Amino acid sequence: YTTEGKLLWIDLKVIIIDWPGGQAFMAFLNDITEKKNAEIALANSEKKFKSLVENMEEGIVSIGLDEKILYASPGIVKMSGFSVAEIVGKSFTQFVFENDIPYMRRRFSEAIENKLEPWEYRIVTKTGELVWVQSTSKPLFEQNKLTGISAVIVDIDSRKKIENSLKNSERKYRNLIDYSPIGILIHSGGKLVYINSALKKMIEYDSEFDFTGKSLFDFVLPSYHQKIKERIKFIMETKSKSQLAEAKIISKTGKHIDILSMGQYLIYENIPCIQVYVYDVTEFNKIKTNVDTLSHAVSQSSSVIVISNASGMVEYANPAFEKVTGITLSEIVGTGKNLFKSLKISRKTFVTVWRLLQSGKEWKGELPVYDSKGETRILNIVVSRIRDNTGIITHFVSIGEDITDKKE
Repeated sequence: YTTEGKLLWIDLKVIIIDWPGGQAFMAFLNDITEKKNAEIALANSEKKFKSLVENMEEGIVSIGLDEKILYASPGIVKMSGFSVAEIVGKSFTQFVFENDIPYMRRRFSEAIENKLEPWEYRIVTKTGELVWVQSTSKPLFEQNKLTGISAVIVDIDSRKKIENSLKNSERKYRNLIDYSPIGILIHSGGKLVYINSALKKMIEYDSEFDFTGKSLFDFVLPSYHQKIKERIKFIMETKSKSQLAEAKIISKTGKHIDILSMGQYLIYENIPCIQVYVYDVTEFNKIKTNVDTLSHAVSQSSSVIVISNASGMVEYANPAFEKVTGITLSEIVGTGKNLFKSLKISRKTFVTVWRLLQSGKEWKGELPVYDSKGETRILNIVVSRIRDNTGIITHFVSIGEDITDKKE
């Protein structure tokens, strides 16, 4: 200690010398306090570093140029299940899944060349289990001489299992929509990302044709562009789905196809997108047009037209029925009333007609009926049956013409 109480480290050397009157000791003192404090600080630092390394979840290894492991931290022991003695001195390839060894050797060489990209590979634990790990490596030097590499190894097995599960799920989902009979497309901002086989077939393109990056609007009639843009904006802003809407798309051959479509918000390959379901309603619209035309023709016909079920209860009557009979449609349609009884047809005539219809034949003839005023009207009428796909009679159609005036 100094006179001020400060602790000093000294290097003490003592020699024996001849001195008048006998021998004496000569001491050489060298102040090494700075050096000693640096050594103590280094030792403490190494102790802390060792404690840190040994308590890390991650593993640390040092590997020599001969591929033999020089050092393995407790994290490696925990990760692999092998003891330090079972690891050190062995080639790292003994602990790597055989399919990944060529890859690992290549990455080992790259790490020696100071290429520091992370590696992902599988190790084999003591129990034979495969565990996905990621390592980041750098060259290892001693006295400026390259001796190998050091690597920090992280267990990423749980993450990899989740990634693989997501990939499998995405693959199943992709297969599901690709083989769906419904047309499906995915787009981002109007740029096509995916289109399934059903939609390709609908617009007459080969299954191998690549739509990626093409504009959705290239396949839609211009008159629908603005409405579709508004729907895209709504879906992306609300992150929801749209209602079914009509549009017309264009096939490869220039044919116009009537569709109903519905879009919904979707994250696809980490990108906000819209998935659109497309239904071809071209044939349906044609049938609907035909039905509408037929419906107008029936409703505007001057002939009396009545449709009843298999029990004779009226399900439809055109306006001419009301005009001729004076019976309002609300009085007979959907009320459960029988046509023949409503028209006060005689029991004998009813039985004759009914038996003939039930036998599968049609009935033709002149039929006296009573209108709402009780007056007799003569109808020249044909009653036919309607069968379903199994041949069962489900309805009867009666078409009649008022010939009262002619008879008179």
